[in-house]
Parts: sequence; structure tokens; C-alpha cells
Amino acid sequence: MIDASIIVTTYNHGPFVAQCLNSLLSQITSYAMEIVWFDDASTDDTLTEGEMALMECSIPVHKLHYQNNRKSRRVPTLLDKIELCRGRYIFWIEGDDFWLSPHKLQSQIEALDQMPHLNICFTPAQIYSGTEIKLGNTLAAHSRQAQVFSLEEVIVGDGGFMPTASLCIRREMYDNAPDWLYGYMPVGDFPMQVLAAAPNGALFLPDLTCAYRENVNQSWTQTVFQNPQRRLIFELEFMELLFTMRSHWPEYVCAFERLAMVHYRTLQDLAWRFNDWNAYQRGGSLLQKIRQG
Repeated sequence: MIDASIIVTTYNHGPFVAQCLNSLLSQITSYAMEIVWFDDASTDDTLTEGEMALMECSIPVHKLHYQNNRKSRRVPTLLDKIELCRGRYIFWIEGDDFWLSPHKLQSQIEALDQMPHLNICFTPAQIYSGTEIKLGNTLAAHSRQAQVFSLEEVIVGDGGFMPTASLCIRREMYDNAPDWLYGYMPVGDFPMQVLAAAPNGALFLPDLTCAYRENVNQSWTQTVFQNPQRRLIFELEFMELLFTMRSHWPEYVCAFERLAMVHYRTLQDLAWRFNDWNAYQRGGSLLQKIRQG
């Protein structure tokens, strides 16, 4: 039986993918693990570098390498990835990030095995800028002690509340997830975090287990968040996603409204900048729908 499936997602991560994969292969664990490697039609040497890193790999590796890029065509891929996973737990990592602790997998599975009422565990991440560590800069350093964060805190915390490379999620969450999780979404990690945190919250472990790399060429942050016009489209689509999620959890309307207000303010600023009154009105309408259901 496989205990852990690690989903590795790559796109033009040639300079970093070997470090990413080697950090997974360096895990010291008593649990059986496998790697599911999804590449979204990289045009650099990602596949070559990744294959070299896996040359002497002794664990199962399932490869899903597309020749045509799905993300640019807004084609969902989550279900394709999950169907290749056989583990009791699903771990996630982008090819430009990596794990710091060789005990990450072992400690997170042990923690969730002892807390069967919870479906998700996460940790802080060290921030890197390119190849350089940003000393003193960590993502999601919420506490010095292990604790359970409520579903409301996860919702209000937005996607950055849990570093993707830190996530450990029970497989059952994906098997029981609503259909909308497997459709097109502007961002994939936040809905998974919320679904997995429902209803009893998310387990936070304070150990620094992984690294998040910023300022990477062609990254989502660079291509979307630093492009005002694409950012405007994202904010509209994200508010539509919040309405879908709010409909799934009507009792958390206040939390979804708080988060929606943050994104609506950004949307307003961008709409004014580009004189896009249709986006401005559409954003206001979405905010009202989130408030009223």
C-alpha cells in the first residue's frame, strides 16, 4: 500500500527541478511513497533535468507529460493528477520549490494519523528569491507551537495562509469533493485548502519544512500578479470562485465577505486604472451575491 503520493507540477523549471526532486528522494521515512510528475509542456530542459534526477530513483514515478500546454488554454488538470495517485495522503510541490526537512513526509503523516478528524496539515516555508535565501523571511509562520486553525481562519487567510509545498491532505477529501473542484478555476490551492479544512480546521506544525521560491521567470506571480490587466481578470474570476464556495458553506458568509472585500478593493483600483466600467460593475454585483447568497 502506498502511504504518500507527491504531486510535482513543472513548467519551464529547468534550473530548479533537480533540487526539487532530490529533496523528495531524500526523505527519511517508514512510509511508502510515490511521485506523480505532471509537466505542462515545458519548452526548456525541465524534462531532461528531471529525468537525470530520477535516474536512480527506487520509488514509483508516474509521469503525465503534456505536449500542449493546458494552463494557457484554461483546461483543468486536477482530476488527471489525482487519478494517478494511490496514496492515503497527497502532497504538493511546484518544480521551482523544494523541501528542506528530510522528515517532512514522516512527521506530517504521523500527525494526521493521530488526528483522524482533520484532513489537512501544513507548515511554514522559507522564502527564496531566485537562488538566494531571504534570511528572516518566512511564509505562514503563524505560531511557534502546533495548533489547529479554524475553517473561518483558513478562508479569511486566503491562498497564502498555507504554502502549497507544505500541504499534506487526506486522499478522501478529493474523492468526496464537489464537482466544481475539478473544473476550471483561476487558482487551485485555495479551494483545496478550504475543502480540506472543513469542517474541523487545519493542523499547523511550526517546523520549517519547505522552501518557496519567488521572482522566478514565467511564474504565476510574475505572469499574473505583476501584469495589471491579467490581474484584473484574475480578481473577477476569483470573486466568482468565492461565490461558488460561499454557496457551499453558507454559514461562513461573513468570512467569505471579508475576503471578497479585499479582492474587490484591488479590482476597483484596477478597473479605475483601465477605465473598465464593466469589470467595476461586475465586481460590485459579485460582491452583493456573496453577501446575499
